[in-house]
Amino acid sequence: MRMMIKKSRIWTSFRIGVRIAVNGMPSLSSWQTAMMRMVVEPLLSTLLYILFSGVLTREDLAVQHGQASGQQLMEATYAAVFGACAVSTSMAVSEALAWDRFEGTLVYVIFAPKSSLMIWLGRVGALVGITTVSSIVTFFVTVLLVDARSLLSFQYGELLLTLIVSILASCGFAVCVAAVSLLTRDMYTIPNILAAFLPIIGGMIAPMSVFPRVLRSVFGVLPLPHVTDAARAVVLNNANAWVGSLSLALISGVAWCLLGYVLWRVSLAVQRQRGTLSSLGF
Repeated sequence: MRMMIKKSRIWTSFRIGVRIAVNGMPSLSSWQTAMMRMVVEPLLSTLLYILFSGVLTREDLAVQHGQASGQQLMEATYAAVFGACAVSTSMAVSEALAWDRFEGTLVYVIFAPKSSLMIWLGRVGALVGITTVSSIVTFFVTVLLVDARSLLSFQYGELLLTLIVSILASCGFAVCVAAVSLLTRDMYTIPNILAAFLPIIGGMIAPMSVFPRVLRSVFGVLPLPHVTDAARAVVLNNANAWVGSLSLALISGVAWCLLGYVLWRVSLAVQRQRGTLSSLGF
């Protein structure tokens, strides 16, 4: 009997976490906003990055080297799709976590009972599920628009694993972004800056090899460059590069998540001492 009650409480805490995540996301305030933020915005961003890459305008290359041009097109498409999904995931998750202080859920989660772990698992599970659906829709719609015939030759196992790792790594990075955003008065400042710079420094428009070695090392601390490298490696059938890039992306995401957790705990300790827990922000 006690075991059943305990399981019921755990499941209830998990469902509460899911509800907190869904109700606390500004991008899900209405179905119109959800469609715009979760489908239309990533799709248009992906197509824009593909256009910026220049592969759609190289008619001379397409005529002389059709196969090479098609491969470059799919490289640019995969990098843009997975990159846009990673950026969208980071922004959506960080926005949802940083929004807690305005929704009044931050204090509730902090002072929750022993089942607070399940609340957090429910929140993370809901956010990962939402962004996964958004990423899958964006991927298939983009490929249908760019080269529908390539759907027949997909390596679905590698693509699915790349998508899962990119989302998990992006969520880890988003935790750190949210922790820093909690310390600012305007929670949108840092995400807006990152949304502008990440496509440029993350290999979504051009491969990371175009940057000097020093910059590649600096940008390599982010998970996004490794995600786009892995996406290109899938097209090139380079298994070693694919595994290496995914491993680096996952390690980077975990490291950013741990850093975000430390920053989050430090900020809460500071606010508790000041007695301003309900109004985080300097």
